[in-house]
Amino acid sequence: MKPTSRFSTNFASGGNLAFLIVVVASYVSAATALIYSQRPLPAWEVVVLVGAGGAYLLVGTYGFDICRRAGTRRAACGRIFSIKL
Repeated sequence: MKPTSRFSTNFASGGNLAFLIVVVASYVSAATALIYSQRPLPAWEVVVLVGAGGAYLLVGTYGFDICRRAGTRRAACGRIFSIKL
């Protein structure tokens, strides 16, 4: 059995890939809706939205992977809850 690093995450695994596809598709949908609504967005709102989206992707992939590797189910649930906050 191949040893795995504590911080290596395989983005091509089924769960991570499905998460990334769904989230990126929703981001594209939201961006398209904003573009076609003709509502002007200030630059700071765009920066905040892109930053929040990137943070959500990072927490969703790395955070879940780290919590999944926790020793017990209770520890995993506690970690994922605290990360999501």
